[in-house]
Amino acid sequence: MLRSILIGSDEQRNKELTTALANVPDVEVVRVFSSYPSPDDLLRSVRAQKPAFLFLCMEDFSQVEVLLARLDDLMPGFLVVAFGGHLEPEVMRKLMHLGVREYLPSPIKPAELAEVIDSVKRYLKRHPAPVARVADLYTFLPAKPGVGTSTLAASISCALANDLGAHTLLLDCDLAAGTTRFLLKLGNTASLVDALGHANKLDEDLLSQMVGKWEKLDVLHAGELNPPPSIDLPSLQRFLPSLARNIKSFVPIWRVA
Repeated sequence: MLRSILIGSDEQRNKELTTALANVPDVEVVRVFSSYPSPDDLLRSVRAQKPAFLFLCMEDFSQVEVLLARLDDLMPGFLVVAFGGHLEPEVMRKLMHLGVREYLPSPIKPAELAEVIDSVKRYLKRHPAPVARVADLYTFLPAKPGVGTSTLAASISCALANDLGAHTLLLDCDLAAGTTRFLLKLGNTASLVDALGHANKLDEDLLSQMVGKWEKLDVLHAGELNPPPSIDLPSLQRFLPSLARNIKSFVPIWRVA
């Protein structure tokens, strides 16, 4: 079974393609974006859903170029099937330069769809789908309480997110202090303890609902000042791989006390 993601801002063309794919038992659409996502959102979905290839509507070529350039930068060789109406020769040339190897015109004909899927299978047999790079992980360990580790971790995280534009997630693992929540005035947002409680079902949508925000920085603070005695290790072991799958473009930073 070939897993795929469909992106298109034209509801009618999306419906046309999904209807045609219903007759193709070897292809499963695991996610549909009804509007063009940001490159970061797309890459998180690619990492979480692990599609073999992508269907991409040509409705708005300016947004298509941005997505394809980002994919080519971080996952060179990732297979993209363009679909939509008639494309001018200049647009076709640009698509070729951006690595698009297949095009499915509209209206979609069963024979043409079958030919494209056969071509996708042959290509993937020779060139397995590339794997997105795992996010960087930095850990801050204090020598003793009160030496400013929380302030240092928060300051570096904010600089990465706001000054350098890196999509950054700050995780505060000091359950006994909760300093990060106070420093960044996060209020009643979800905590790391809450996230660990959902480790078995964490996906990109749930993670986006749980993280707090400080300007461009994403944060999971340590929680209330009456925390559990320790972090549940099995939950943490489930949480970390799930986090890595869903935060492709984050730079996670931990502070452990």
